[in-house]
Amino acid sequence: GRFGTDPTVIIPRQGRDARSRPMEVLRGWDLMRQAARIVQLVNLYNAVAVMVDVGGVGGGLVDRLRQLGVTVYEVDFGSSPDGYNLEDAGTKYYNKRAEIWGGLAAWLPHGCISNEIAGQDETLVDELTAPTYTYAGDDMEIQLEKKKDMLRRGVPSPNAADALACTFAFPIYLPPLAPFGIDEKPKPY
Repeated sequence: GRFGTDPTVIIPRQGRDARSRPMEVLRGWDLMRQAARIVQLVNLYNAVAVMVDVGGVGGGLVDRLRQLGVTVYEVDFGSSPDGYNLEDAGTKYYNKRAEIWGGLAAWLPHGCISNEIAGQDETLVDELTAPTYTYAGDDMEIQLEKKKDMLRRGVPSPNAADALACTFAFPIYLPPLAPFGIDEKPKPY
């Protein structure tokens, strides 16, 4: 993102719905402006968490969002998988990027997406189907095609697809709301 060739993409997702809240593609925005927009969207949608790809300049965005009081999770695509993929727990992955894409792939048959990406000829479906994969390591872990290898074969970086995949990096648990009329104060014994 920032001032590079790839944009910053924001995709709000709530459960199975990644369509009713519009995707945003930010080109040429500095980190402070990006953080301000994310805070606006967090407040607008009552978001409980934000996932940020910390590669490149993402670490600075994470720092600013935390400073502004946003609950933010760092997603390091190159780190080891951590088993948080609740959508597809039995599959072995080479790294975190492959793991979150696995969660996205398991979610897609029941999920809801918008296909259009503002300012691009490619669609989200094009991006989702662009990377190839191989098996790596002794355990035959799934490894997604590297972005530099995609560029070498003339395929653009899947920025929107990566943004959607980030939403599968960590499970977010929301406790159920207490029914109306229930006294939530602890009672003395």
